[in-house]
Amino acid sequence: MQVRAADSDPGADAEGRPGIESWVQAFERQISLRLPSGDDVVPAYPAVAAKIQELVAQRADLAEIARAVGADSALAADVLRCANSAMYRRAQPAETLTQAVTHVGAHQVLRLALASGLAARALASGPLAPLRRRYWIDALAGAAVCQELAQLRRLPSSHAFLLGLLHDFGKIVVLRAIESSWRDAGARPAVQVDALDQLAERHHVAIGAALARSWKFPDLIQEVIAVHHSDGVASFGPFPELVATSDRVVDHLGRLPAVTAEDLGDLPGLKSDEERASLARLLPTIPEFVASFEKESPAASHEEVTVPCSPGPKVEPQSISIPAKVTLRKRLIDCVAIAIHPDALVVTGTEEIPEHQLVRVTLLHPPQPLEMWCLTRRVESRDDGWIRVELHPFALDRACQKRWVELAAPR
Repeated sequence: MQVRAADSDPGADAEGRPGIESWVQAFERQISLRLPSGDDVVPAYPAVAAKIQELVAQRADLAEIARAVGADSALAADVLRCANSAMYRRAQPAETLTQAVTHVGAHQVLRLALASGLAARALASGPLAPLRRRYWIDALAGAAVCQELAQLRRLPSSHAFLLGLLHDFGKIVVLRAIESSWRDAGARPAVQVDALDQLAERHHVAIGAALARSWKFPDLIQEVIAVHHSDGVASFGPFPELVATSDRVVDHLGRLPAVTAEDLGDLPGLKSDEERASLARLLPTIPEFVASFEKESPAASHEEVTVPCSPGPKVEPQSISIPAKVTLRKRLIDCVAIAIHPDALVVTGTEEIPEHQLVRVTLLHPPQPLEMWCLTRRVESRDDGWIRVELHPFALDRACQKRWVELAAPR
């Protein structure tokens, strides 16, 4: 989708690139014109998910579904990793696709196939990859939370998973359209990331609804995606409230190193201690679930736009030096921890780590190493050639949380 600003742009920068206002207006006109047809905006339904959907509708046996999964190497890897993640793990690990499909069930394989297809779009290399990664992590976490609450409330879990996954997926589609416009124009306008975030926020509902229509999802899913930010949605049944509640839980997940049942105590939308306790057990399994969809060998992108950090001052270094290892997919990166605060870990090293990336961190601190999941926040290159990375501990389980609190306690 090519976006051209007006020939005479008083807001252009010194290099003649269009200013923020003219570029945003041109982009919004183009996306509004193209949205009804879906041309260049709404992605196609993943082909492998369509095949599995057909097999599930025909009540095919699990071996046949496993063969369909195996025909797509990326999906096969995702399903195996998901089946062996903490969210689905059983006593015996799944060593074959048939075992993996048996572990999670045919209907869940269909949902995972859709998520796997969308992951390729969400995690593709590009200048807005950090923003897309942030939205994608929230989408997968929302899908897991919605599904868990739906099961407790005896609602259709398939609808809940899709709503959690897709209700904000339009943001990722908007960002991909922006990247496409930059590529077609051969230049990036003088536009700030905050403005791009706001663009995604303004248009994601319309695009999400168009996507649900294009993919012929059930009417209920189409309707809830279209109204999930509206007032007075009670007439649409329990699902809008379910989505809103999951968004609040995911927000907690992004702000707190660990989310306990006590942390969820006053959260609007949760209806019982059973729901709070169930979510407290679920949330520490989400990082491994999210990581299941990561590409093992991502394409390099050296032009990623820096994403504004969450509010708060820059974490200052302390007089500590703790060896640390960061696992980015299958790559092990040696670092040194120079600061530990209640909600942040600062490390330095010589290898770059992408922003808004979920990573596994090992702090080599006696008496035994602490292993935990973290989200990268601030990444800065220093004059001495070292790279400084702020990490946010993410969805710690009780054991990790206890150890983290001990390490982060003032000395």
